Amino acid sequence: MKETLFACQAYADMGARAVAIVAPFYYKLSPESVYAYFAEIARNSPIDLTLYKYRCSPAIDVPTSAGWQMSFRG
Repeated sequence: MKETLFACQAYADMGARAVAIVAPFYYKLSPESVYAYFAEIARNSPIDLTLYKYRCSPAIDVPTSAGWQMSFRG
């Protein structure tokens, strides 16, 4: 996660307004763990995030409900 936040800061320094991030698809994570991963990045990122579901990774379940998505907004 540190590397992701470092990259978010680097892109913000270059003038980017948002980044696309994926969950670490090489681990089988519960939906709660995926949420925690994205939430931690969202809380600490200096720029907006787009959550990207890598479609070749069925091990990661990224809920698409509006409530789940809205919970990341400040």
